[in-house]
Amino acid sequence: MKALLSLNRYFFRYKYHLLLGVLFVVLSNLFAIYPAQIVRESFDLVAEKITDYQKLPDGKERDFFYSVFETAVLRYGLLIVAMALLRGLFLFFMRQTIIVMSRHIEYDQKNDIYAHYQRLPLRFYRKNNTGDLMARISEDVGRVRMYTGPAIMYGINLLVEVKTIKGGLTPDQKNWHNKWRGDIHIVRNIDDVQAVFNEITA
Repeated sequence: MKALLSLNRYFFRYKYHLLLGVLFVVLSNLFAIYPAQIVRESFDLVAEKITDYQKLPDGKERDFFYSVFETAVLRYGLLIVAMALLRGLFLFFMRQTIIVMSRHIEYDQKNDIYAHYQRLPLRFYRKNNTGDLMARISEDVGRVRMYTGPAIMYGINLLVEVKTIKGGLTPDQKNWHNKWRGDIHIVRNIDDVQAVFNEITA
């Protein structure tokens, strides 16, 4: 792992790409988590207001209540669609920052290796095959780019997603999480699955 420390100078060189990429990762995860909460609130609203609607007598008051309820549901739907579009936009920006950064790093590394090849003595090329040297500057650097690009991007995305999900838990869900954290729960039959599901959704 110490060999990866040599990449830090490249990250520092493209620090603004990396920082913007982290920002877009956070934003994309926020717009992935909050729509689920909005869906929950919209279902709770529907279940609550339908009962109130049925209690109202026929007439203008009932029609007005229905129009207000219809507008609220429509707004929830548009908000969910808007958040999905924003998440897609920030996912695109995330790739355009972190992945582009990895391409820049790959280009710089190839130039650095080539410059190093230029300084090596002739006896070095007599001892090594040209194909091996070309593999170093192409295949090996390409494998390093998988770390500086996708590995960094998905690693940060995973950490942010876990943190965001834990931060968005309700108090009841946090209590359930603390209760089961660290325990090994073995499901023996379908009744155990149903019991756990009922406890979560209660």
